[in-house]
Amino acid sequence: MPADPLLRAGYALEFHRYLVRVASAAVDAFLWVFVFSYFMRIIDTPLYALVQTLLLYALVQVTAMLVMPLAQQAMRGNMLRGLAYGTLFGAIAYVYIGAFSTGSFPHGAAAIALVLGIHHAVYRIPYTMERGAFAPSFYTPFALELFLAAVPLSVGYLLTSSVSLTTLFFFAGALYIIALAPLLLVPHVYERYSWGYRETFHNLLDGRNRRLVFEGLIFGAGGAALFLLWPLAFFLVFTHSLRALGIVFSLTLLGILLFRSMRGRALAEQRADGGAYVDEYSVLKEMALALGRILVCLAVVVAASMY
Repeated sequence: MPADPLLRAGYALEFHRYLVRVASAAVDAFLWVFVFSYFMRIIDTPLYALVQTLLLYALVQVTAMLVMPLAQQAMRGNMLRGLAYGTLFGAIAYVYIGAFSTGSFPHGAAAIALVLGIHHAVYRIPYTMERGAFAPSFYTPFALELFLAAVPLSVGYLLTSSVSLTTLFFFAGALYIIALAPLLLVPHVYERYSWGYRETFHNLLDGRNRRLVFEGLIFGAGGAALFLLWPLAFFLVFTHSLRALGIVFSLTLLGILLFRSMRGRALAEQRADGGAYVDEYSVLKEMALALGRILVCLAVVVAASMY
């Protein structure tokens, strides 16, 4: 471990982020397929089950949009606090989903969206920390990304052999809890968030931010297509095999890895903190990402209702 406290903090933040990304890579391909299967058991109509799944995903994004400005104000500029609480909410979300998959909460599907939405709203990498104390990976970055791309493939094989979806969700929750430990080495970073709640939404609609918001909408729509629509479409149209889904999703992530530069960080999740924006505009971009995902879901829901 480096002697320099700043470099050590950079390593700790990098290790934290990698644990979170591994957890995301493990569940991203299978979470919404699980939700769809849950609604199928209740509704027994594929079209309605798909609509319910899309609406639940949209509720995640709506919750994130509504809570994000409040979360920034509640953190009082302490980004480490937001990072820690966001990680904790991520752990709670996956543990809850694991318990939900056992039938412990037979009518609590909406709570999945609310807790996941709060997690996305609160979890923020400190901009100053990311830019000022970024440490190189402890293995070669390409090897780490290759391992990350292989996670869905491995999980798909495990789900068809000895591991259940319940175990997978509990495992993801455990990784989030473990990811809290490296944060003990990350210093408190204070980044002032100067906008009020209504002011944030006013700036989201302000014409001066049109380009930023438009880019967020496009990337958000692409993220929804990749991490929601593509796994559902493959599962429904081509095969109901979780193993095949894991293989295809790993190949998709590998394609993203080869397409992006070696510095690409958005393999298992898309965050806005890597952009060259001050904190307020980074929040705007994340809200635009969520809005793009919402619009994609509503468009598919409308199309499905007309079918």
